[in-house]
Amino acid sequence: MIKTHRRTAIVTLISLIGTLSGCTPKLSQQQCEQFNWQQMGINDGKQGLAQRNLNSIQQSCSIYSVSVNQSAYQHGWAVGIKQFCTAKNATELADAGKINNPNCHPSQFPAFARAYQRGLKRFCQDKKAYQLGRQGEDYPAACIPSQFPRFANAYNEGKGTYSQISTLQSQLDSLTTQIQQQQSDVSNNKKIISTEKHNIAQARQALTSNSDQLTLTTLQKQIQQHQQHISNLQQQNLRALSAISQMQAEASSLKQQISVNQ
Repeated sequence: MIKTHRRTAIVTLISLIGTLSGCTPKLSQQQCEQFNWQQMGINDGKQGLAQRNLNSIQQSCSIYSVSVNQSAYQHGWAVGIKQFCTAKNATELADAGKINNPNCHPSQFPAFARAYQRGLKRFCQDKKAYQLGRQGEDYPAACIPSQFPRFANAYNEGKGTYSQISTLQSQLDSLTTQIQQQQSDVSNNKKIISTEKHNIAQARQALTSNSDQLTLTTLQKQIQQHQQHISNLQQQNLRALSAISQMQAEASSLKQQISVNQ
């Protein structure tokens, strides 16, 4: 049970060091004394990381007269990097279009280098390039243009199509919004016109039941105002419907252009 707790503490310490930034870490004496330098190196190597600079840890632990075991760390890292620099990992990197890991030097890990190059040739294909560009994806840094010029050209072609369609789609979206706004305005105007017609009907009914000249004059004036308002709204709707028709024609043209480019 004691051994289990000790292993857990060591793993926790390694995890802590893995999260430290460039500043000097604040470590306790117990933490400094429990560091498993070799395991730390193994963990870094297994992740394909470069050997870390242990100076900040040394500075923090030196106040407790605890020294960093650089040799143990380096030995562990060498063990870990061998576990990372495999043909399988190289293939996974290449298949994802990721840049080669500089810590897997070809002279030390030739199988890794060969597998990466094979995978990169599979990934950096013209069809793949066009698809990436067409989808607006970032250019994969692994496919260096000078090494894969056809890939770069195909990507640029796809990206050009993507940009063109994006511009057309933006214009279409803007037109659609304007059409919807105009249609909403027409609908609201029709409701107001309906209300105004009702007001006119009420005013005319009032005319038949009133004999006072001043009241009759006021009612007639109100009817004229309602009628003028209706006329104005009807003119607005005519202009709006004309604009909607024109914008719908433009939208149809944009949709055709988008379809052609897809």
